[in-house]
Amino acid sequence: MELFRFTAPAGKYTLKLIPGSSISTVENSIVNLLTAKMVDYDKYFIQVRKSQPTFLVFIAIALIVLAGLCIIGGLVLGLLADQIFTN
Repeated sequence: MELFRFTAPAGKYTLKLIPGSSISTVENSIVNLLTAKMVDYDKYFIQVRKSQPTFLVFIAIALIVLAGLCIIGGLVLGLLADQIFTN
């Protein structure tokens, strides 16, 4: 599950985790009312990666749509081949 996403220029950064700093006061009061077990931080991780340029996403979507149209066209041509080539 992705909780946060941000963009930043390349460089050196320091990550400081301060307990309770990422939730609002309303969320904090709800958490205090509920009884919950301790969080095992070994089950969580932070992933930092370089993202793909936006234009590659649009090209990929266009190619997926084109591939779908080619598959549908091939199926239609296969079903109508007898009628097309016998005349």
